[in-house]
Amino acid sequence: MHLNYGGCFALISGELSADGCGAAVARGYECIQIGCDGCVGSSDEQYAACVKAAASGDCAAIEQETDACLKRVGADVDGNQYDVCGTNSDTWESVVKKLSAFFCGP
Repeated sequence: MHLNYGGCFALISGELSADGCGAAVARGYECIQIGCDGCVGSSDEQYAACVKAAASGDCAAIEQETDACLKRVGADVDGNQYDVCGTNSDTWESVVKKLSAFFCGP
């Protein structure tokens, strides 16, 4: 399943270009997805460990770009408008529910 994190961040930030925050988030998400493809179906803890390893390994440069973007638009703090995109969610289920509600309504 592919979640449209980038689209959510683009719509909220208003940065819809290929150089905008949404695109940076999408690139980061895609890198993590590719790096952790073998972990799909594992426990939340195992998947989180895979994400952490990918973010500090093969995806480190992309993650730095994404982090800089998130800081620039204020999405790096708890309780911000980007929480609807699944940030600060503890489980895959909660991320899916937040993004589904954002794009499809409650």
